[in-house]
Amino acid sequence: MKFSGLFPFVLLALGTLALWAVEGAENVKKKPGTCPVIHGQCLMLKPLNHCETDDQCIGALKCCKAMCGKVCLSPVKEQQKEEFVSVWVRDPRIQKEDFWHSYIDYEICIHTNSMCFTMKTSCVRRRYREFVWLRQRLQSNALLVQLPELPSKNLFFNMNNRQHVDQRRQGLEDFLRKVLQNALLLSDSSLHLFLQSHLNSEDIEACVSGQTKYSVEEAIHKFALMNRRFPEEEEGKKENDIDYDSESSSSGFGHSSDDSSLHGCKMSTALQES
Repeated sequence: MKFSGLFPFVLLALGTLALWAVEGAENVKKKPGTCPVIHGQCLMLKPLNHCETDDQCIGALKCCKAMCGKVCLSPVKEQQKEEFVSVWVRDPRIQKEDFWHSYIDYEICIHTNSMCFTMKTSCVRRRYREFVWLRQRLQSNALLVQLPELPSKNLFFNMNNRQHVDQRRQGLEDFLRKVLQNALLLSDSSLHLFLQSHLNSEDIEACVSGQTKYSVEEAIHKFALMNRRFPEEEEGKKENDIDYDSESSSSGFGHSSDDSSLHGCKMSTALQES
């Protein structure tokens, strides 16, 4: 009865000590990595490498829950981020080919973390007939692969009809998404030049076959330099300039295919697109 009045103070002191212990454990810096999952029954009262926090483990070992309490274990290596490739076909524009003929081109934008791609983000403009060439090229290089279909060429296609244009745009986007899901097709250099350079089909074929002064990677880097918007990058563009025989299509930043002459590019002959 004499010490009963002290009992609340004892509980308060114990609670404070427990709180300090929890705060101290939270302040301990945790080591990187994930603890392995251990299954089974405990066969000893206390494990040899018992621990409470990561700082009690040597080197890269982590304090992990195991069968007999917490022990120091080698962490599981963090899994690499899952690769992704996102593609959009958007911003259809009518381009004047000559006084009588016009066609529509589309902006193709890529965003990826895949090691397969030289550039992680890019935008390029292509027209329907270039998609037709790409499909034929991919098929010739992968005869056993069943390629996705392109939107059919409609004889009554009206480039001033928003529904017609959007249906084709969506079909082209679906085509590219399916192509980019195939590892074999993704290894084709023609596909990468189609998506990340403005070389025309003839120049792509020449580059892939080693008939140009520049490599596939150089062509893509050249394209990236040409499309940077910051003035301080202009010097780098000139220093890294590559002698192109000809290039086509626009950068996707508001220039039509006729603007390619500004970069010292020679246009290829274009046919009317229905």
